[in-house]
Amino acid sequence: MVVGLSRRGFLQAGLLTSGALLGAAVLAGCVRSIPDTEPPGDAYPDVLSRRELAILAALADRVITPAAGTPTARDARVARRIDRELAFNDGSLAGDVRAALTLIEYGPFLDFHLRPFTRLSPAEQDTFLHTCAESGWTLRRNAFGGLRFLCLFFYYTDDRTWRSIGYGGTMVDRKLPEAANAREVLDQPLGSARA
Repeated sequence: MVVGLSRRGFLQAGLLTSGALLGAAVLAGCVRSIPDTEPPGDAYPDVLSRRELAILAALADRVITPAAGTPTARDARVARRIDRELAFNDGSLAGDVRAALTLIEYGPFLDFHLRPFTRLSPAEQDTFLHTCAESGWTLRRNAFGGLRFLCLFFYYTDDRTWRSIGYGGTMVDRKLPEAANAREVLDQPLGSARA
């Protein structure tokens, strides 16, 4: 008989797993801080830490394979747009995204890799993410699936990607989203696009 986890149990299990993975990473000397040099504009997130944003950007790079003539995940600013969207949430989604990012970053230790996700080669990252997608461990599979969904959703809301999927665009004038997470307004202060 399979016992379902409540949302609270899921979060507690995620936090315990994240803590264990982070502890193992610290012991292995694999946790590096982000350099103090002047980062590019996207390195100053609204909700996530700079490290979490870097993990999310690395994940987006692996789950999105751009078609010819379409932007990469970084060109579409997928990670930064997800971060901006989290600013308009009550906080529970941000906590879930953080826990999922921690699981992705330090999950390779469960597969006996001695490096976190962001320090694996692209081929190793792809293998790890395939393992996550096919995992019998529901928490791992759901963490990856949720982050993958966010990446794909925000990638395909960029109008430069529409041609590759055969979408001709809207029949009404485009209105920038209230959350100000369109790539055109990301560099404006948070809330400046709201009425």
